[in-house]
Amino acid sequence: MKITVTFDSLEEFAAHMRPQEGFEPEPVQEKRNVFEEAKQKVASIMEVDTGTGTLVGEPAELKADKTEEKTEEQPAVTEDYRMEVRKFLAKLNKQTGKNTAKELISQFGASKLTDVKLEDLPALMEKAKEAADA
Repeated sequence: MKITVTFDSLEEFAAHMRPQEGFEPEPVQEKRNVFEEAKQKVASIMEVDTGTGTLVGEPAELKADKTEEKTEEQPAVTEDYRMEVRKFLAKLNKQTGKNTAKELISQFGASKLTDVKLEDLPALMEKAKEAADA
């Protein structure tokens, strides 16, 4: 549905925009309180200057991760990761002009990508990246 309204003057428009009798708009202060609550929640997670809302430091979670110092970052190995590997292998095949992906997959004792174990996918991706760089 489309409704078109035409006003002959700015005064007519202003009269139309004034609240009608019995209309009670939401208090603006309540909306500001919601915003302030959100700022406080963010400030509790991250070091934020609540006056300006700018980030002062790093999130506490990131600081904890840095203290633990992970030796090697491995992506989460899921079926979604398998799709990323599939896309990369397809690009590799186009780049090399031959079925390099099949050769790499066979090194893991599988005939197709879906037969490769989830825990072997990061190693397969690493070999594919090496082949792409060569």
